[in-house]
Amino acid sequence: MIQPYLMTRVVFPAALLFIFAMAPGGQTVSAQSALLTNASLQYPALPFPYYHFRMDINIPHEGYLEVEVKINGEKLRYFSLKDASDQVDYSRTLVQYRPAFADAYIIHNKKFEKPYLIGWLNWQEGKTYAISVSVRLKNALKKSDSDMMLSGRAQVKAPKGKKSFDPAWKNYKSLVLTETAGVDRKDEPVDLTLAFYSDEANTLEKDLRVMAFNAENNTLTEVPSQAYDIKQDVIAADKMDSVKSVYGRSTWKIPIWVPTTTARIAFQADVPAHGSRIYLLFHNNPRAAAPAYPSPLSASGPAPGLTFDKETGKVREAPFVIENDKIKVALHPHSGVLNELTLKSKPEQMLYHNMETNGSIHWAPEAYPPPRPWTHTSDWMQPYFNGWKGPVVATTLTRGALPFIPEVDASISYKVYPRLPYILSTTSTRVNESLPVQAIRNGEVVFKRELFTCLAWFDIIENQVKTVDLDKMPDLEEILMEENTPWLSFYNPKTGIAFGGIQIENASSGLEHLPRIVNPYFYCIVGPIVYWSRAMNLSFASSASQLMIEVPKGTQLWEKWAYVLYEPGQGEGASAHAALIEWQKKLTNPLRVRLTEEVESRAPTIGTEIYIDPSKTGWEGRETRKD
Repeated sequence: MIQPYLMTRVVFPAALLFIFAMAPGGQTVSAQSALLTNASLQYPALPFPYYHFRMDINIPHEGYLEVEVKINGEKLRYFSLKDASDQVDYSRTLVQYRPAFADAYIIHNKKFEKPYLIGWLNWQEGKTYAISVSVRLKNALKKSDSDMMLSGRAQVKAPKGKKSFDPAWKNYKSLVLTETAGVDRKDEPVDLTLAFYSDEANTLEKDLRVMAFNAENNTLTEVPSQAYDIKQDVIAADKMDSVKSVYGRSTWKIPIWVPTTTARIAFQADVPAHGSRIYLLFHNNPRAAAPAYPSPLSASGPAPGLTFDKETGKVREAPFVIENDKIKVALHPHSGVLNELTLKSKPEQMLYHNMETNGSIHWAPEAYPPPRPWTHTSDWMQPYFNGWKGPVVATTLTRGALPFIPEVDASISYKVYPRLPYILSTTSTRVNESLPVQAIRNGEVVFKRELFTCLAWFDIIENQVKTVDLDKMPDLEEILMEENTPWLSFYNPKTGIAFGGIQIENASSGLEHLPRIVNPYFYCIVGPIVYWSRAMNLSFASSASQLMIEVPKGTQLWEKWAYVLYEPGQGEGASAHAALIEWQKKLTNPLRVRLTEEVESRAPTIGTEIYIDPSKTGWEGRETRKD
């Protein structure tokens, strides 16, 4: 619903004071009406997804405004000034995202007729807040002696029984999640990186609380969350020696940067189709105890690589295992890539390969630069391995140079979430020195041929689902597909098990040179094994199999996939793979995230950049610049 800002929810009484205007000579004259009216405390709403106050500012005539707001005597840094003519859509989040100093520029350069004020206020039940507002009313952008100086005060009290959140948590960030694909989202993963002031994030692993806001009854419900991959920037704010030669100084009145902590924040959200929902991320409570969220997600086992067992004196091989209530994922004990997969509704139908070379399922990234051997990430023996385990996401990151090919570095990451039957996988390849190859591939998964009888995929040329009977294919016959085939599936109607692959994103780039990709395509092939793969450069499988294609130094390849375990439906075509198609729609249309953060007192009131030439900032002579 689009309307001028009018809240019909909880509105609290306010004591109002009248305008006092200062004439140019300093004389005080009284006005006929109250400066501040209709003051109220408000709950988060999609356009303003934070606890706030609202009030009208009654100015005697239209003009440009410069406004200062104080709450209980302290200057408020986060407020928005709007006009009654502004149309606010309460079913949508606002689109602007700008720092505090930019917001001040915008407010001060707009003419207002019936202004109203929205201010960030973390009000608590039963507490009283004195809000004072000072206004410079101008007839033009520039200040002049004819400007009218107005001031007023309002007092608002939050009633008891109307709670926001425990004030022991000193800070929060607000996220508005929006669904765009027309599919109801349940347990949808939200896994994003956020930045924090370091002194407010010292105990983030323990004190993070993610709260879902219910707009119908203005209540908060805690959802399991996880802070992981936390990095602290140790650069102090006054270490500015690198710019001292330019400015002749190494410090500013307000630091240009401060120590910063970044972290990945994960939780699962419920958002209706074409709808939005607010989630508040509370933190900064050093006394908080770490929550113990029940979760069907677990991850255990040693890091991949050869592990020496001191008790037996032998090399111990054990997999790193991730499982939830839907799937079980065992990584190869040497390489850390997908090795055995089980859909828990079909525990007797474990998926595996266990034949050629290392016998794992997930083979790529890979390269073949003869006379050196064809090697894959699945051939790793002791890669670098890191993992994060928690109630919301289990994540692994494995990386290293390709065996026998030190010019190429690669990495693989897997993510598994509770109650979801898929594995998210990202792979990266970086070519550090130019390398002639007959093959460089990605997106490859390999299975024992007897496990699957059929292959299905969505053909983007014919705009339909295609199916082939693998049992009728002779060895080494290829099925060619477009490079960006959206999904494909190995399945077996008799055993009722399917393995689907969803291509979410892929990219190739070059640093020293343009990326050199010759005839990329996707294909499936059968033999003693059955597999699919993306051919980036694959002269080996072409009519001119002896040709060598140089992959330039600085080439980078990246892909993101979802591997889904599911039971195929009855029938042929799309009906047999309705579950996979539904996941493809969700995963390629993730929830949109809008972040809103409080403006703290330490934030600068004007932007300060380190310019190459400080005498040319682009703002010289502009009338709109504010001191």
